[in-house]
Amino acid sequence: MRRIAFTAAAVFALFAPPLAAQEHEPLEWQEYAYPELGIAKEFPASPQRQTGKYQTEVVGENAVPSVVYFVDFGDLIFQMTVVDLRAPEHVLRAANILAECIFLAESAGLPLANLPLDVKDDTQFGVHGRVVSVDLNYNLGVRQTACLHKDGRLYKMEATMVHPEEEDGEAIARFVTSQRFELRKP
Repeated sequence: MRRIAFTAAAVFALFAPPLAAQEHEPLEWQEYAYPELGIAKEFPASPQRQTGKYQTEVVGENAVPSVVYFVDFGDLIFQMTVVDLRAPEHVLRAANILAECIFLAESAGLPLANLPLDVKDDTQFGVHGRVVSVDLNYNLGVRQTACLHKDGRLYKMEATMVHPEEEDGEAIARFVTSQRFELRKP
């Protein structure tokens, strides 16, 4: 029941107008620009960086390069994965790779919400994706995942709460929706 209340709060936070910053806000949000990856992303603390490989059924047998930025507070984990899919064989499968990202997010547990996510960029079309909220299998917590695709890259934002607390819902929603693809000064 508590997880359903969290999900309702997190979904509301996705569409609610921004609230004024509170004096006692525990997370220090800051935007980090990654021009080489085509994105600017807000994190609640300075993120750590890892490189690796991303492999799924749709990507195929040959894993593709990925970069992961993350902040781990123990009970709260914020992670952005950027997957390089600019090779011709992946460009043709972009829609399937995005759909697979959404499917894998839903497969991690009991899906609670699957909502559209639109992010403005420097084109008239914008970047479109989905935000998925799940109650993780084996009572491992709650996760929101945003999957977006732009210019041959898959962008996957994941925010996980190991011990869900209603007051963390806004931070989770903020993380999965606070990316910018316009890297010029606004």
